[in-house]
Amino acid sequence: MSIREIKKFNDFLLYQKTKPVEKVTAEIETLIRDMKDTIMVNKGIGLAANQIGVPLKAIILDLESRNREGDILPGSKGNRFLVLFNPKIITRRGKQIIEEGCLSFPGIYLKIRRSRWVKVTGMNEKGKLLDIEAEGILATVFQHEIDHLEGKVFIDRLPLWKRWKIWRQIRRILIKTDKIQDSDR
Repeated sequence: MSIREIKKFNDFLLYQKTKPVEKVTAEIETLIRDMKDTIMVNKGIGLAANQIGVPLKAIILDLESRNREGDILPGSKGNRFLVLFNPKIITRRGKQIIEEGCLSFPGIYLKIRRSRWVKVTGMNEKGKLLDIEAEGILATVFQHEIDHLEGKVFIDRLPLWKRWKIWRQIRRILIKTDKIQDSDR
């Protein structure tokens, strides 16, 4: 079991585009295991590789995870995890607003507007190409994680004035945290 540190909102890696996964190698298999361990320990719904410092196009969804309302995600034929390399949204429809959180922005939950239904393509951990249709919370999770791979975070989906307000809150939290750490020294 190898749990990796989740990069927080102030890490430059979260804002960089990731590179494609060419094939599933031993290193990639280790990455998958580490992502599974990391998402379980942190009780996340989805995780992108760059959130743990690996700039590759890889995401994992924990299909047994529960959202904040306690709803379990729709499962995938008995498999707990869904791993996709080089995922892309090829079609989207409808609109919905769902409250989202992010492991890289602990304690921050925001209502974000996204597509209600998406069709995603990508390669699974066996190297097979898949097309997946998702709606509701699962569609949101796909969109959220694929955004990470493009160097975008969920705050980027807000209007400019809301983004500014959130970043001010984050700065205040950082200042308080720094003062607490300074007083401990």
